[in-house]
Amino acid sequence: MENFEMKLSIKNIGKIESVDIKLDGITVICGENNTGKSTIGKVLFAYFNSMSDFESKIREQRLRAIKTCFIKYTLSTRYIFDFEGQIEQFLSSYVNPSLDDINNFFEQYRNLKNKKTLSEDIYSILNMPNEDLLSEYIFRYFIDVFNGQIRNENVNSKQQSFIKTIFKNGTNTINFLISKCKLNQEVPILHCAYYINNPFIADYLNVNSRWLKSVLSELDRNIIDTINSAQMEQSIDKMRDIFDAVANKDKLDEIRKLLHRAYTGRTIRKNGLYFYNDGKSNIEFRNLSTGLKSFALIERLLESGKLKSKDVLILDEPEIHLHPEWQLVYAEIIVLLQKEFDLTVLITTHSPYFLEAVDVYSKKYNREDILNYYLAENKPNEYSSIEEVTGKLNLIYEKMYYPLKRLEEEEI
Repeated sequence: MENFEMKLSIKNIGKIESVDIKLDGITVICGENNTGKSTIGKVLFAYFNSMSDFESKIREQRLRAIKTCFIKYTLSTRYIFDFEGQIEQFLSSYVNPSLDDINNFFEQYRNLKNKKTLSEDIYSILNMPNEDLLSEYIFRYFIDVFNGQIRNENVNSKQQSFIKTIFKNGTNTINFLISKCKLNQEVPILHCAYYINNPFIADYLNVNSRWLKSVLSELDRNIIDTINSAQMEQSIDKMRDIFDAVANKDKLDEIRKLLHRAYTGRTIRKNGLYFYNDGKSNIEFRNLSTGLKSFALIERLLESGKLKSKDVLILDEPEIHLHPEWQLVYAEIIVLLQKEFDLTVLITTHSPYFLEAVDVYSKKYNREDILNYYLAENKPNEYSSIEEVTGKLNLIYEKMYYPLKRLEEEEI
């Protein structure tokens, strides 16, 4: 999917009635709280991460369903371990195995009971259409991200709720119904999305990952799972992602210099835990200041090697826990990241400092041609309105500085 430019259209999702957003480089959405800004980020996150690499996800689920069949008919997990390798080899040998193919495979195992019924169930699992499985997976993923409320609560069952992505080479549409979704896909999704909206999730890098699903949402687990999986993969295989690491070295050197203006120490691992070494002592990540945690997450994402060219980075109000000087550093890092990795970046903010910093550094790094601005506001009918204001930043600044102006007019 070259020329990674897209237009995102959303209808009746979350608080949004209807909106079209250009995602071509850096897109900034500004506005007050509760104006639907975060909905855009959630949609983008769920869209890319549910649809990317779906074939391997579906294959994994088919294998899991087959293993469940073994337990159901043999009442034992022993056969799973005995046949797991053979099953995967069998599936690799047949694109669309027939029932006879499956029966013949199990004939060699004379002690296996219920072979006929087992073969029929496996045949049914293997012949379930990928499109149906992907649609179900997408629906579940969005349900998780939106906490069970995908469709706007103000619309009736007959009104459409959909997400449409328009690329240069085709269009993908997801229509959401009450209990399912329908997918029309023309363009494969090859890239991942990374979502950062809360620096405190850095604390979970140093806790047991087994129970993260019970305490963190899909959004918050995203970065933690990415960093932890990279660490685990590289500890098992030292050559893992080595080509990406070498290719990205020059890109990362300049970004590291920027990071060092705020994140002046270095990250180390000791006894399986992450520490921030400030040159004098090792500070456990959970004891870092909130501002440093914001930079620690960016630093770990970069060093993990998982961030690839043309991926998607979503930052929900990243300035909240940063003082003005660090907001400038953070903004410059994000703009440089976009340039070096050709990322699609979506930023929501209500900070004039951060907004102006993105604007200034986009000009510094010649990214102003791929910078789009939107203003989010509430409408009387409880929907939100998100309008493009590229080239009209004064409309955003008027909104942001209005509270200060009102304060100045108060009599003290």
